[in-house]
Amino acid sequence: MDKRLAFEAIAKFFMTFIVVGCLIFISAGDFYFIQGWIFMTLIFAPMLVIIVILSKKNPELLKKRIRMIENNKSERVYKVISCILLAIGLIVTGLDYRFRWLMVPTILTIIGISLFIIGYILYTSISKEYLDFYEQIQNHASSYVITGIYSVVRHPMYAVTLILYISIPLILASVISLGVFMLYPIIIVIRIHNEEKKLMKNEDYRAYTKKVKYRLIPFIW
Repeated sequence: MDKRLAFEAIAKFFMTFIVVGCLIFISAGDFYFIQGWIFMTLIFAPMLVIIVILSKKNPELLKKRIRMIENNKSERVYKVISCILLAIGLIVTGLDYRFRWLMVPTILTIIGISLFIIGYILYTSISKEYLDFYEQIQNHASSYVITGIYSVVRHPMYAVTLILYISIPLILASVISLGVFMLYPIIIVIRIHNEEKKLMKNEDYRAYTKKVKYRLIPFIW
């Protein structure tokens, strides 16, 4: 086990845990916000398990996941915008809980939990494929090795994060914050459009788009 890598991963984990917790519970004004703890458990419990497993079984994959850097300015801008959107959405959910703006049925929370679990399973299962495919693009591979989900849609990780983002306001029982999180699909569509404009300059990527026609959702787009 690479102790330095494990320490870096754990440090980032706790930093993220603290930041997300503060956004939710400070805005809610209540440390006993049950939906908040459900969300924190859903997102951070499996994350910690994955860190522990990868640090022992596949440290190289863990290194790729925690140290992957966006290689151009526009990609970093999209990442920052997504983080800001998430932060605003979490704050709104807390305020919604504090001021009881709109009460929602428990079934929405159950639906949100179900969607999140499905999204998280998909995210974990395709992470290695995503990193391998990402490396092929960054290294300007002469031809792409197409396997798994990448033979169905061209941007599966965006599709999965879309499921995760939409499930968050449902888990936190905040229909009002759903308006904030629904901006994320717009960001995704714009990001894919701009990314593919650059990628289409590569002949091999153009060949890939002929084999895999759908960008985000099979049979739709």
